[in-house]
Amino acid sequence: MQSGPLLRILAVCGLVLAGSVAAEAHQPSARLKAKFGKGIGTFSLDAAAPATRLRYIVVLTDPAPDAADRRDRKTRIADGQNRVLAGILGLRSADEPTRKVRRYATLPLVALEANPAELERLAADATVAAIQPDEAVQPLLDTSTQLTGARAAWTLGATGSNQAVAVLDTGVKTSHPFFAPKIIDQACFSGGGGVATTLCPNAQFTQTGIGAAETCPASVSSACFHGTHVSGIAVGLGGKTGSRDGVAHFARLVPVQVFSRSGNSLGAWFSDIVAALDWVNNVRDGYDTVKIAAVNMSIGDSVAHANCDSDLPAVKTAIDTLRANGIATVIAAGNNGFTTGVSAPGCISTAITVGATTKKDGLASFSNVGDMVDLYATGVDIQSSILTGYGKASGTSMAAPHVAGAFAALRSAVPGATVDAIEAALENSGRAITASGVTAPRIRIDSAKTILTTVSPAATIPPVTDPATLVVSPTDGWTVTRLTSADYSMTAKSYTVLGANGDVGYTITAGGAGIPKWLKVSATAGTATDPAAAITLSVNEAVAAKLNNGTYKATLTFTNTTNNVGTTTRLVTFVRK
Repeated sequence: MQSGPLLRILAVCGLVLAGSVAAEAHQPSARLKAKFGKGIGTFSLDAAAPATRLRYIVVLTDPAPDAADRRDRKTRIADGQNRVLAGILGLRSADEPTRKVRRYATLPLVALEANPAELERLAADATVAAIQPDEAVQPLLDTSTQLTGARAAWTLGATGSNQAVAVLDTGVKTSHPFFAPKIIDQACFSGGGGVATTLCPNAQFTQTGIGAAETCPASVSSACFHGTHVSGIAVGLGGKTGSRDGVAHFARLVPVQVFSRSGNSLGAWFSDIVAALDWVNNVRDGYDTVKIAAVNMSIGDSVAHANCDSDLPAVKTAIDTLRANGIATVIAAGNNGFTTGVSAPGCISTAITVGATTKKDGLASFSNVGDMVDLYATGVDIQSSILTGYGKASGTSMAAPHVAGAFAALRSAVPGATVDAIEAALENSGRAITASGVTAPRIRIDSAKTILTTVSPAATIPPVTDPATLVVSPTDGWTVTRLTSADYSMTAKSYTVLGANGDVGYTITAGGAGIPKWLKVSATAGTATDPAAAITLSVNEAVAAKLNNGTYKATLTFTNTTNNVGTTTRLVTFVRK
């Protein structure tokens, strides 16, 4: 399944930049240059036309670096975002959709469109630490468990029990038997704020809860199998037809769709990637006894990068925050055969960057190598789940989930082990692989386990406890049309709310403006139990009759107020004509 070099610039990005070069370029100040991260090289600050607004991620100075209370930290971050949007740029809440604003709940960042003059105002403010362009990267395609010591580690209690791996990718085929019943939550962050076509099932830029990370279909891109294959390597269980269990075969899965569509290309925009990392950080303690041990990102561009911490400050902030909270971010090194650098964002120093080896411990011919590679794992002809069953693929994309699964497996055996401790154990126990004069270890999970601590093979591993989950059915939205002013025959839409594995509280909301007056919801709060209760949506005829012809939309958020597991959205569309 080997393919040629990846395109590093999406068509949408190319069109925007090409259109901006025609105008006289803005000359950036030294202050702006000092705070501007160059990103992955698809954008030149010196070529930006004064009237052109492009998309950026603004990094704020951390308003609460030592805040123990998570709610207080979120409040301070929101205040900082308001200062940027309203105080510096003069934006109202109503302006945010037009300027493609994305806020982040747990990270001091905000994504938005800005022109060069606005960038200068941002750079002049002391609360703005850095600015990076919002660019896109691709799935890393170049087209095992026994070799990596995973099977031996299972006998030592390193099974992944009570741990989870979040996979940021093209989504997963949620019905695949390799994942039943592993998936504990899902999310989608797509569209790059509107510069590309979202692949979220609800057609919005954000979706969480059941069904949110369903894979994009093969008709969209041949790469849509990617997230399903990667997830199976990390945590798959019970595979057949020649497949084998994943590295952490008792671990749970949190799939997150981060890709967007631009023509025939798939790309993951950094603003969406950071939103996914922000979401993982926000829900990390929301699954009862199950904890997220690692994030896997088998994505990147096709450029050889050395350390890129200052080039991608927003991504660096997100990775550092997760690491401080006990979650490793594992990233593929890339498949270009570079000998002096790796793909972005694997070039970030605090990520765990993974190169690929053959099953005979030779360096895979496609693997990027260099000082930024932390670990190696097998990445050639790896059998795992695909959209139509099971199949083989090669790439550093396949090597990285071996390492993400290793973090979950080792954390299950040694729950108190930090990211630093697990990384050190893997580095100090692996088999040395030398490439272009640089040596890094190929992981051996069983040997790493003995370094972390000695656990009896007979030790009892507690069973996985399913968290209480809000289940909203069906998964589709509702569209209703009034054909004439005399037509009052409105059909209702019924949803059910179920508390799976325990009762949960729920609310139904529709953003800051609230549920629109033209829409009736039979109940907006309550307790979801088993059996399920019905929620009925209908159109308020008295209000609808006074509306102008047009299309009216409301995104209803069904929130699990107990632990946030299963929180999801449904789009309601009312067409009056």
